[in-house]
Amino acid sequence: MTDDTEKPIQKSRGFQFTKIYATNVVANETDSDVRLYFFNELLTIDGEKVAVADGVAMLSKQAAMLLNEQLNKLVEGWKERGQPVEISADRRKVFEQLMKE
Repeated sequence: MTDDTEKPIQKSRGFQFTKIYATNVVANETDSDVRLYFFNELLTIDGEKVAVADGVAMLSKQAAMLLNEQLNKLVEGWKERGQPVEISADRRKVFEQLMKE
């Protein structure tokens, strides 16, 4: 349990810190963690669409729950400020295709 009067924990980027830009993120779970796959490119190879993942983040279930809370708060803030984000039909279609196994 933390005391609200404590100083915040300082944040730093690790030696191997990297940035990943993603146009689609797909989440799935194993028996012990949640995995977020970050996709940016959609290529056509031999007539087939291929989504290229630039990385994966593996989260504990507790970390996934906290991430969910943070994302919900961000989205609610956009709505409150009159800045809702619309998902295009094309983006929704690609996402649905990525979710198929």
